[in-house]
Amino acid sequence: GNKGFEALAWDARSSSLMLGKERSPMGLFSLPFPGEDGAAGVMQPFGYGNLGMRDISSLTIDARTGHALVLSDESRMLLEIDRAGRPVSFLSLLGGLNGLDSGIQQAEGVAMDEQGNIYIVAEPNLFYVFSKAQPDAS
Repeated sequence: GNKGFEALAWDARSSSLMLGKERSPMGLFSLPFPGEDGAAGVMQPFGYGNLGMRDISSLTIDARTGHALVLSDESRMLLEIDRAGRPVSFLSLLGGLNGLDSGIQQAEGVAMDEQGNIYIVAEPNLFYVFSKAQPDAS
């Protein structure tokens, strides 16, 4: 398995890249881009507690909140953490939950749009969309 950086997301609020190291040891890091010249700053560990995950497959940043969404293939979970690294919410990718007939076996990538819809790609060539239910207007 991969032991290097597996995940990458742009954090517009801090003008930095968030990097995820898949395992051995698993970790999240922030790499600031301080200058107009595009020079990178010094990579810093991103403070977080126990994420309760076995690996990191992908990352994205929710532009509305600045929270990171951390995808774990092995744990079959998408975890939302705040800017201090504290868990906020999670989405189980197991079968029988969240509209999934069967679990997502090998989730590899995650993205989120401005409305909060979550997109996950998985092997082999699978695509999932998760949207919050809209309140009934009646």
